[in-house]
Amino acid sequence: MARNIFAGTAAEVAEDVSGARIPNAVGTVWDGPSGGASQVLDLLSSELTPIAELVANDHGMVPAFWGPDNGSERLWVDFGSGRVALVANNLAERLKSHLEASDPHGDRAAILALLGVPTGIATLAEDGRVTPSQLPEFAGGEQSVSSVNGYVGDVILDAEDVKASPEDHTHTPAQVGSAPADHTHTAEAIGAFPITGGTLDGAVNANATSAFPNIRLGGVSTNLAGGSGSIIAMEDATTVPNATPTSVVQYAEGGRFKLRQRDGKVITPVNMPGTWQPDDYGLAAWSYDLHESSRTPGDRPSEAGRLYLVGVPVRTKTTVSKVSCHVMGFDKPNSTVTSAYMGIYDKDLTRLALTADIKAMFPETHNTGGQMATFNLTNSVSLNPGSYYIAILVKGPGTSVPYLAATNWGSTATTSGAKAADVNGVHRWLQTTSTTLTTLPTSLTMVDMADGMTCYWAGLG
Repeated sequence: MARNIFAGTAAEVAEDVSGARIPNAVGTVWDGPSGGASQVLDLLSSELTPIAELVANDHGMVPAFWGPDNGSERLWVDFGSGRVALVANNLAERLKSHLEASDPHGDRAAILALLGVPTGIATLAEDGRVTPSQLPEFAGGEQSVSSVNGYVGDVILDAEDVKASPEDHTHTPAQVGSAPADHTHTAEAIGAFPITGGTLDGAVNANATSAFPNIRLGGVSTNLAGGSGSIIAMEDATTVPNATPTSVVQYAEGGRFKLRQRDGKVITPVNMPGTWQPDDYGLAAWSYDLHESSRTPGDRPSEAGRLYLVGVPVRTKTTVSKVSCHVMGFDKPNSTVTSAYMGIYDKDLTRLALTADIKAMFPETHNTGGQMATFNLTNSVSLNPGSYYIAILVKGPGTSVPYLAATNWGSTATTSGAKAADVNGVHRWLQTTSTTLTTLPTSLTMVDMADGMTCYWAGLG
């Protein structure tokens, strides 16, 4: 193959890593940039004399040289600062020569030999058509079409000639077997359920939002108890659910609405009596309803120095940011409280949230009945339905400390005795055996706990 010429232009210079030219630098030529490339020794100078390496001139310019006779169009040179690619600078001349050559690929003569010959390439006459002599004959000799549909000469057929309808034709619904434009269908005819009235059997699989004025489940009665619009009515269940569902099943029994939960419990909603609830006080849950028989003046959690846990049931998923206790009395100006914290633990005694030190936040209290004290958690926490503990830790000597509300189980005492855990394993009241804690641990264990001997009130919200 022909050799290609490289370098010899103002762009090719020998340089060091800083970009400075290197006069009379000696370089090597390679067939690739990688470490596995081979050095190219088949080189010729511009005068066509063999050379084994490149030598820059006094100005650091790389002189022109001819590459190897394998037609390489890209080489890599190294003057000590790493390999740099060079592209042959006679590509433009080669391309121009290729484009101007009469047969650059050497195949035009072969193609021309096939023109106008049998099994070759047909040529066109001056009228742009293939000459008849280049067309094969019919098997039965020369034949021609004498007429089309009885027409001769230049034949043009219209829709009527071929029994077709014209472009502007129309059809009646009856002609194509369709229903007329003003037709209607009943819900039963198309297998759908009606907007009003009727019965739907089977399942409805709807991924889109559907609007129904009213829905009645079971039975045939249309009685909606005088209501209309967005009403759901249901008959008593034919067979009351008695198995454990995977989620929640709702039904009616004896004219009462019921829910069967995944834990197998059946809930029957009832009207709430005229009693106080946590949300009446801005809370989400509490340990019990404070009432007139709560002990006065309460009890001092700092007296024994223990950490007290108060069980609280959470009925619905909620996010809480505060905890509360009820202060029955506190001589704040003479306070001897050294530290105080409240927080929330889950049923496994892992701390979920806590307050900052609240020793200075207890309100001074001297009135009968006391007052609720609410403290912000350092971070909000989302609680799923279940049972949790509210932790109370107050440290300090003497009697100038908060007295907190506690239930009166035995008319004259606040001791509760042993109380069974609920279905979540949470006790109503617990207390640590240790009296040395000064803050709320990140976790506790049951072996460190004892049944609460003082039944404090606490809430969260």
